[in-house]
Amino acid sequence: MIQALSISVQQAVDDKRKRDLFIEAYKPFIAAVVSKICGKYKQYGVDEELSVGLLAFNEAIDKYDGRGSFLSFAKLVIKSRLYDYFRFIKRHSGSESLYNGEGRESQGLVNLSFDCELKKSQQIELNEEIELLKTEMKKYDITMNELIKSSPKHGRKRNAVNKVISFMCLDSKCIEFFSSTGNLPLKIIENSLKISRKLIEPYRKYIIASILIHQGKYSYLKEYLK
Repeated sequence: MIQALSISVQQAVDDKRKRDLFIEAYKPFIAAVVSKICGKYKQYGVDEELSVGLLAFNEAIDKYDGRGSFLSFAKLVIKSRLYDYFRFIKRHSGSESLYNGEGRESQGLVNLSFDCELKKSQQIELNEEIELLKTEMKKYDITMNELIKSSPKHGRKRNAVNKVISFMCLDSKCIEFFSSTGNLPLKIIENSLKISRKLIEPYRKYIIASILIHQGKYSYLKEYLK
């Protein structure tokens, strides 16, 4: 079931017709998630929150990387986008809570509950990415401590190293050389960027790890590199 759903998501990414059909099929799911978050039943064509939910579900299709349950991932995206919407409404209405009716959660409690759930999920996925990266780095004789130590600290050197990483990720010859040899194409880098290998060498392990992250499915670790 999970595998079949993942295939459906993949097909929906590039095929607009299949995407529309996929979203239409899961409108009840989206409505259920939105209604639960809002604490009351929401109706399509009437409640703006469902429009937010549909856009979030569409976003989840684009961002899903195949790991874990798509529907669990979609729930998190829907929640995230809804609370962005709630905060926007709160700022412009000046209200202290989203709902004041009996039995409904206050905005603060809703945000706290969601933030805890989201942070827990994100931390689990981040830990999984770190463990996967550790396994990949072993092939290049790089440990996590060495990666941290080889990270460029100063502005000029950091800018130069980032240029090398960006250049390599966008140049197919560099990636091919790296993939086949496990080494950095220093000659190509020197000739193209006019950056000496003397400057590059101290940060070799950081550059290699960064390329692994950029080329792999490391959605959280990529954010740390920005």
